[in-house]
Amino acid sequence: ALNPGINVVKSVEKSQIHSGDTVKYTFTVTNTGDTTLSSIAVTDPKCTPVYQSGDANSDGKLQTSETWVYTCSKALTETTVNTVVAEGTDPLGKKVTDDDTVTVTVLKPGINVVKKADKTEVRVGDKVTYTYTVTNTGDTTLSDVKVTDDKCSPVTYKSGDTNADNKLQKTETWVYTCSKALTETTVNT
Repeated sequence: ALNPGINVVKSVEKSQIHSGDTVKYTFTVTNTGDTTLSSIAVTDPKCTPVYQSGDANSDGKLQTSETWVYTCSKALTETTVNTVVAEGTDPLGKKVTDDDTVTVTVLKPGINVVKKADKTEVRVGDKVTYTYTVTNTGDTTLSDVKVTDDKCSPVTYKSGDTNADNKLQKTETWVYTCSKALTETTVNT
């Protein structure tokens, strides 16, 4: 009695990307049974797999000793869950299939800053303190957050990193300040 079997493992080089980035999927197909398989088909409804390598004796049949590799690349704009199916047929005509699923998350980062001055009118030489309130408006945590002002420095972090991880979560509001004595009407960004 024949015991045919097929296995497919789908992997992706990056499981998190930005909208429009291209991901490369790799599909690794092995024969897990005890007999050679023919009519090998690898299908993915969201990306067309292309055979790369593995048919060591070039006979178009998947021997138990071979590993066939397929790849495909696709630009994604939304988080995508997709499944690949590998199919083969044993010498007596029995079809065997296997599937594997991978999720690629499309990150949509966003940041917002609101700037306020403690005074909007001052005498020459008076000090103005600017407050910068920074929030995460995207769908992912942000790191390396920096606030700069073209006419006031240094901008100093004051508060908001509630878990002290140096990453701006969607639930946090970070506050920065900068003070400067002004000698003329000033518009700064």
